Amino acid sequence: MADPSFKLDMDEVMGLARLARDNGESVETLEARIAAAAAQEPKPDADADPGTAKAKVTSALDVLGQYFPAEIMAFYITGLAIFNGLGQTDGAVFWPYLFVACHLLIWLYVVVDYKVEKRAEDAAAAAREKAGKPATPSVLTFPMWPFLSSVIAFWAWAAATPGDPIVTSPAATAIAAVVAIFVSLLLPQLEVLWGPSRKAEPEPDNAD
Repeated sequence: MADPSFKLDMDEVMGLARLARDNGESVETLEARIAAAAAQEPKPDADADPGTAKAKVTSALDVLGQYFPAEIMAFYITGLAIFNGLGQTDGAVFWPYLFVACHLLIWLYVVVDYKVEKRAEDAAAAAREKAGKPATPSVLTFPMWPFLSSVIAFWAWAAATPGDPIVTSPAATAIAAVVAIFVSLLLPQLEVLWGPSRKAEPEPDNAD
């Protein structure tokens, strides 16, 4: 018998049946023709790579991980593993503290980076003043976009990372995966609009 899992249009099947009737072919020949035609039809369910969706989520997580320090990612995964070792109930109790601690670290990393750039700018301004060159106005402001993008990326990344006590049901896991892919596509586009370099191009020091 022909494989019943194939999918052909009814018009195609009827066309093959008429061809068999006109040629006086047997039922077995007709079934063979239908099976051959079905073998040439694309089968998305059978031919699709089952790892494609997982690969897309993994790629999205890699993109999101570029928006916050890798040390925070390692800290969260390690803390999550430790708390999960305490059991489902105890781990769920301590998980919010871990989540808040990660946000504190994100804020701290962004502020420290800003302070380092600010000190470098101040040092350059002092050097220009000492050399008798005109002072340049400060172009540095608090890096709000890096902070917000880091927080948003961390939320999406953490929700799609297995092990947290919040996203546990299959439906929630699927939604978190879709959100992670969406945010990984959204943030690079928003960065073009709201995330330009916070430091202006340096002026050449040899300018009189």
